[in-house]
Amino acid sequence: MISSPDQLKEHNGELGIVVLAWNFIQEIMEKTRRLREGKETYFIVPYPKKSIYHMNKMGEVHIV
Repeated sequence: MISSPDQLKEHNGELGIVVLAWNFIQEIMEKTRRLREGKETYFIVPYPKKSIYHMNKMGEVHIV
């Protein structure tokens, strides 16, 4: 499902986001950090190198 940024803000639980625009992952994570402050989020990047990033409730990002 493709969602607007406002819907990301409204979701209260953990959230997984598939990021196809891999070359903008840093910008996407920064914007999501501001929108989902205090909520855990996973970023799944399938290309060019399969990666999963976890953003904890404090906004810290770690590769899983």
